Amino acid sequence: MSYKGNKKAGGGKDNRHFAEKDPAEAVTTKGRRLCDLEKEEEERKCQEQRMRREIRSLFETQPSAVAYKRFILVSFSTHCVTSNGEVVPAEGSIISMSLKNGKNFLLNRCLFIDTMIISGIRTEWHSFLNPGEIPFGYRAECLRIARKTHNIPLDTEELYTKSDADICRDIMQIIADICYVPDQPQPVFCMDEERSTVRSVLELLFKRAGQKYPNPPVYSLEEMMLAMDHAVKKLKFIKDQKKGLKVEPPVSSDHVLNLEVMKNVLLSGDFDASATVCPFHDEADNFEHCTLGKVRRRAYIIMDRLCDGEVRNQTKN
Repeated sequence: MSYKGNKKAGGGKDNRHFAEKDPAEAVTTKGRRLCDLEKEEEERKCQEQRMRREIRSLFETQPSAVAYKRFILVSFSTHCVTSNGEVVPAEGSIISMSLKNGKNFLLNRCLFIDTMIISGIRTEWHSFLNPGEIPFGYRAECLRIARKTHNIPLDTEELYTKSDADICRDIMQIIADICYVPDQPQPVFCMDEERSTVRSVLELLFKRAGQKYPNPPVYSLEEMMLAMDHAVKKLKFIKDQKKGLKVEPPVSSDHVLNLEVMKNVLLSGDFDASATVCPFHDEADNFEHCTLGKVRRRAYIIMDRLCDGEVRNQTKN
């Protein structure tokens, strides 16, 4: 039996089933279209650029604002993050701080615990977070991660003293205390590598609480510290100019390299980690994975680096 197919002019092969596919419609092994991934990447880059502009704008026109600007540090830990990005929260901590009173902090840093209020920390918040329903097949992973990192038990109800609604109200109150603008919450800052987790936990908490608050933007702490560092250098330049000294204005060098430097600074520091953690992690002798310890140490490291003479001059009462 003969087969009558459509053939190309000149006797080519049948190509009815070999039409070229649009490359943009190609999909990954997880079923995601490449064109959608490209759009998401472009949007991510736009968001990163917008974040940098907003952070720089805080100090560009008035570098002395570095001494008084209040900002929020945040850290969340999880029992696990699933393959599709779903989080199982464990613990959260938030600090509202400024560089004001940084002089007192540096003079008293050896008395760390007794003088914590003297430092630039204005507000502290800490809570264990109800994990909620564990995603199917992830209980063993949650237990493994807890044992390896924060040691927070998965099913200890007495740890969860606050409801999701209470937690969301606490968070929004801390943000509103800095500057209340309806539907435009102030950003919160965390290490760049933690931003995705922090954003996901906040979204989950607000969703579970049934709150209609707009989620606060989650910005890079390394970017913020870099902008503050530049503002401090600019203050010194202005002061030296007023003295009649011939000095070169501060210039921005390699941005990626500077961010890596700031990351290393925030991960270092010679503060006693055991003096920063919550009572639960103090009793567990786990000083590395406590979220309260993380935000406290980062706050002290920022003040230790930036509260030099130029900032102290701006914060004199």
